[in-house]
Amino acid sequence: MPGSPRANSDSTTTTDEPPPSRRGRRSAQITLPQRRLVGRARIGGTELPVCHAAFSGHESFPLRFAWLKKGYDGLRRDAAFFSSDDAMVVMGTGKNMVRSIRHWGLVCQMWDEVAGTRAQDLQPSELGAWLLADDGWDPYLEDEGTAWLLHWLAVTNGFRATTWAWMFSRQKGGPFAKSDVLAELDLKASQFGIKRSTTSSLKRDLDVFVNSYMRASSRKADLSEDALDCPFRQLGLLRPGPEKGTYELLVGSQSALADGIFIAALIDYITGVRQSEGPAISFDELMYGALSPGRVFRLTEESLVRRLARAVEALPEHLAFNDTAGIRQLLLRTALPTVESALKAHYCGCGR
Repeated sequence: MPGSPRANSDSTTTTDEPPPSRRGRRSAQITLPQRRLVGRARIGGTELPVCHAAFSGHESFPLRFAWLKKGYDGLRRDAAFFSSDDAMVVMGTGKNMVRSIRHWGLVCQMWDEVAGTRAQDLQPSELGAWLLADDGWDPYLEDEGTAWLLHWLAVTNGFRATTWAWMFSRQKGGPFAKSDVLAELDLKASQFGIKRSTTSSLKRDLDVFVNSYMRASSRKADLSEDALDCPFRQLGLLRPGPEKGTYELLVGSQSALADGIFIAALIDYITGVRQSEGPAISFDELMYGALSPGRVFRLTEESLVRRLARAVEALPEHLAFNDTAGIRQLLLRTALPTVESALKAHYCGCGR
């Protein structure tokens, strides 16, 4: 019978083996930027739903905590802020780092390019305004849930962060070597007809990915000062592998991932990222599908079951879970609430 999925206890971390108030703010619905997921590329059994690949823009700098707020404030004053001579002075950085900040705000969907300006002008997205305004939900990224949210937004934005989308969608579990991933990314770039993505640019992109996520407790890791200030590191999703030069993306219960952030991501996946349609979504798709919550958040099956149970409890008018004859499905009863409402529930205990 439809209802909440039966929840087992969360398992410990393993490697992957598939089977504040907005006072007086407007209440407009958040519309996340279009991912342009209208094409597909298949590599080694994994089908990644993106129509364009990008392996540069960060200037070899990982995202830093203070950057998004600084970039948002600059764009509030001037749509051409990142192209202005004042940007380096205001940001207190060099020209390459200004370009990197611009890039990361686009990757994390905090601002958008203004149509008709040849990408010279940018504007804060609705989500960027809710999160980063002076009286926003978390302008200085102090809530750990924000790091998980930015992780979700970056990984599902394969149009601008292809390596991120690929690494959290590839089916191969266990340790990986950079050389193996580089071969996969090179094949992917060729599928999209990208001739400018040389081996060196792919390697730099993968290096930034690794430096962005390497766990804080990884003493063996050679981490730069830039990487130490990256919000993705606190998620604990990557560690050195058992052999020299290898790495492991970790799967676990992700107890630090707040339910409100998970539910917002689930809504976003169903309404914006997922390629298929229909009122029933299989558990396997939610667990193992490309850019699914299970893969992006590196959840165990047991943990995903528990989180879906809590999502059904939180949204009983909209969701149900069916586990009949060994077939597990999430059922959509009515139109889902907005991503904004789930995020409001997390950040200020209101909404929905």
